[in-house]
Amino acid sequence: NITVWYGKLEDAPLYPDLAYWQAQTDEKRFDSAWEMVVEAHAIKGEDMSESRLQRSVASFQRQSVRYLIVGGYALIKYTEPRFQKTSTSG
Repeated sequence: NITVWYGKLEDAPLYPDLAYWQAQTDEKRFDSAWEMVVEAHAIKGEDMSESRLQRSVASFQRQSVRYLIVGGYALIKYTEPRFQKTSTSG
């Protein structure tokens, strides 16, 4: 389902699709968030064939280093993915 809302940004609901994201599996949330990362880099014209995170993980794996990734991934699990493009004029 796609929800369409028209009006001023400041009058928009704070989390219009929160229930949708809470109903998704962790895998779906991570996949959606990663898709937004790839799209953001594509918009900037950056090559995502190997991100800094991918290089770090590959290096850890080559050296048999145990690792845990936290921060943004925890945020993805417990919140909703959002992609916003903001601009300022002046």
